[in-house]
Amino acid sequence: MARLVLDDQTYDLPAGTDAAALRRRAADVMSGRTGNVGLDRVTLAGGKVLEVNWRSVGVVQVVDDAPDDAG
Repeated sequence: MARLVLDDQTYDLPAGTDAAALRRRAADVMSGRTGNVGLDRVTLAGGKVLEVNWRSVGVVQVVDDAPDDAG
């Protein structure tokens, strides 16, 4: 299961979440590369939707607890 951590607040993400893609999405928006104002919606485990302003968050982590396929 992947988890999203925003400034020490942890949110469980749905099974099958692509943690690497979410990391890239957050990094692109936070850096300004996308031209996006920073607003995004992330679906959480249980179906709730979290509205995130990536640029207002100090620390973002996407933690993937899935076993490493590399061996």
